[in-house]
This record gives sequence, C-alpha cells and structure tokens, in this order.
Amino acid sequence: PISSIQPSANMSKRASGEQSGGNKRRQKLADSEDWDCPICSVSLTGRIFQCTQGHHLCEECLGKITGNRHAKCPSCNDPMPSPPIRVLALEKLASKLTFACPWECGYKCLAADVEKHKAECSLRAITCPVGSCSHKCTATEMLKHLASRAHADHCLHLPSPRVTFSWDSGDGFYCDG
Repeated sequence: PISSIQPSANMSKRASGEQSGGNKRRQKLADSEDWDCPICSVSLTGRIFQCTQGHHLCEECLGKITGNRHAKCPSCNDPMPSPPIRVLALEKLASKLTFACPWECGYKCLAADVEKHKAECSLRAITCPVGSCSHKCTATEMLKHLASRAHADHCLHLPSPRVTFSWDSGDGFYCDG
C-alpha cells in the first residue's frame, strides 16, 4: 500500500534543502541561452510572459509587440493572448538563479540585482555628454572619447594627472582636481 512507502535518505535531504557536502543549496548560474528573451536576447530576470503555445518573452518586448492590435508571437506567429499570460513558475525559478552580467564584466548576481548592476556596470553603453555628439561607448571608454580631437573645443584638458572625473548619468559629467 502507498501509506507504507517511506522516503529515502536522498529524498529527505532534497526536501529539506540539503545536498551532499553542506546544508545550503548552491546558487546555479543560469545558462544564458536558455534564459534569454527570443526577441531582444536579454536574460529573463523580470516579469516573464508567454503565448498560448508556451513561448516566452520579456515584459519590454511584450510591450513592443502588443502595441499592434494584431500582436503575434514572434516564435510561432499565433495571436498573443489578451490579457497577457505571466509565467509565475518561471519567474520564481529565475529568482533563485545567478545571472552573469550581459556585458561580460565578470559580475554575477541574483535576478533581482541584475538591473541595479546594469545601471552601474563600467562596460554599459552610455551616450556622450556633449549635447551635439551622439557617440555611444562603454563608460570606461568615455574619457578617451572626451579627450579625443572630436571634442577639443568642448572639453578642458588639464595638465595635472591627478584630475578625477566622474560620471553621473542623471546630471552630467564632473571634474574634481
């Protein structure tokens, strides 16, 4: 009879969260291809949605395709459901995984911390603070760009090697020296 079945030692360990070699579960690194939105290729770390056939996409891409009255799934071309279907189980699973920085700086974090890191990562793309320039490059390359001949008329070049520059994405570019 079913009532006489006892869980094995391994089943009890899994149920309590134990694994061989310790009492804490290890965070698993998400395989980027499996967790990427099929439209924008960004890791699915926020709200996740699906079509009626189960194809998933991120909230930003859902917003882009549902702007059209006849929105279709980019994977199977079936009409997208209205209202949108969230994949709560997948969101919960994603929240327990570790994701690598999309710009490959080496930083790894839980899904909840990805957006904060992306806003601070030195390899993120930023736009030149000079109003007439639309150049984009990584935050670490921006000083080289500002010191280039393209901005000889816009930027002050100081002889002191101890000048400190900082970038505030909201208000602009500051110099302290």
